[in-house]
Amino acid sequence: MQKELLNKWNYSSQFVLLFFVITSILSIIKQLAVHYSLIDGVHSVFILSLIITTALLCAIRKKIDIWVLLPVVFLVISCVQAYIYPDQSWDGLAYHQKAAWYLMHGGNLLFDGDAGNYWVALYPKSTWFYAGELGAQLGSMQFSSSYQLLIGFGMYSYVIYFFEKNGYSPIAAHIFAFMSLMSPIFIAQSFSYYVDAMMGFLALVMMLSSIEYGNRRQTSDALTLILASIIVVNIKFSGFLYVGACFLILGLRSLPKVKETLKVCGIFAIFLVVGVGVIGANPYVKNLAEGKSIFYPLFGEGKKDIITFAQPVSFSSMNRFEKLFISTFSKSENINKAAGTEPTFKIPGAVSKNEIANLHHEDLRIAGFGPLYSLCLIMAIAFLLFSRGIDRNCKLLLVLIVLCTLLNPESWWARYAPHLYTLLLLPLLYIKPGERFKLSTAYIGLLIAVMLFNVGLMTKARINASRSFNNGLNWILNSCPEGVLHVTPLNNFIVEPLLQRGSGRYVMDETRQEGAKDYKRKFSYLCVR
Repeated sequence: MQKELLNKWNYSSQFVLLFFVITSILSIIKQLAVHYSLIDGVHSVFILSLIITTALLCAIRKKIDIWVLLPVVFLVISCVQAYIYPDQSWDGLAYHQKAAWYLMHGGNLLFDGDAGNYWVALYPKSTWFYAGELGAQLGSMQFSSSYQLLIGFGMYSYVIYFFEKNGYSPIAAHIFAFMSLMSPIFIAQSFSYYVDAMMGFLALVMMLSSIEYGNRRQTSDALTLILASIIVVNIKFSGFLYVGACFLILGLRSLPKVKETLKVCGIFAIFLVVGVGVIGANPYVKNLAEGKSIFYPLFGEGKKDIITFAQPVSFSSMNRFEKLFISTFSKSENINKAAGTEPTFKIPGAVSKNEIANLHHEDLRIAGFGPLYSLCLIMAIAFLLFSRGIDRNCKLLLVLIVLCTLLNPESWWARYAPHLYTLLLLPLLYIKPGERFKLSTAYIGLLIAVMLFNVGLMTKARINASRSFNNGLNWILNSCPEGVLHVTPLNNFIVEPLLQRGSGRYVMDETRQEGAKDYKRKFSYLCVR
């Protein structure tokens, strides 16, 4: 019974990951067919992806199980969460939603160019495939940012599987999974098309599955590692950091056994073929074919610098470790070059009103894990240093976290290093099932309580900001019942998904109407009766 339950958690995780991969593959096939005029592009492959995923996993299990409904429940919950508030983020309106909107309305992200934004043509595209296909299926993009929470549920399921399979406390397993899901990065980026929380979820799945495969060499864990690796590199270029770290440690653990090392090479080869050669053909193979860096436009000749203007001025002369230290132990602020200010150190655990006012930002730069993260980090490291009996899994997970941090030159920015949050949760690996209450357990409980309070502060700020924006948007959309709302996007944003949340009539104008008002630098509007 226990083994069957473990397998079901594992299959739930694999369902989510496989569904995401199949959606990308089918969307690519559809766009190829559209390009060669075999079909039109208005039909969605979303439901077909669900059917194929279900059929494949049932075939693997050799039976039909009601447990397959759990991932569908995950999908429904994720869509409901995405629907609550609209995405008001800069990146979401500037290019994430543009790409998904373009695909949703029959556009071709593989062949048609930039869909109105430079980055759309050059960045990895898996989340846009998912969002566009879901939007086409439902006729609205109000649910399409559900990919973050959906992958989060997949991570949750695999964490439970990993913990219970390795004999850790089931209660600790759910706490670890829940706290990982409710990370400050996810809280800050909920209701948006940002992808950094999703990167963190996938990184954790990759780390745990690579550890588990190294421990037992089971095909199921190899499949999870392959699926997560395929997805992570087709969300952001930085996904290769996680792939490199996980396969490096896994390969080293396989030495000097030639057969096991060849198996790891085979797993990596499958990832390369599907992740880079098929789903990642645009941009990775396309860049190589054009003689560019595989990671163009962030590397190679003609590369674009997206960091210098986004960081404090002083960071330009610092190394990655100095920046990480300063960002970790400073006040939570959204400082960039234009702000002209510098990070301010604080006593760990102290929280100021100015910090609270900054917590609603999706891309909080300094101390982006929240105002209490530095205190939690000190508590977690102290526990790891002074506790006896750290096991192999904890050591390996710690090594992977540190390695990913060392490889990443921008780990100071929390959303670019979401894996760092897992450091705080490592003490939970010390709790064994049925273990009597000890002082160390109370200490871990205190750590989790501080983390929950930190997340609570960020959740309140995120909800308040989203609710305020949504209330203003609803007022505008309902302010012209007997006329037509004339709307002009600002900053070259896409605003149609925002406007479709109302039922009134509107028209899009290329130039701003005289007398029009601005709404939070997103668009100008004027009611014409």
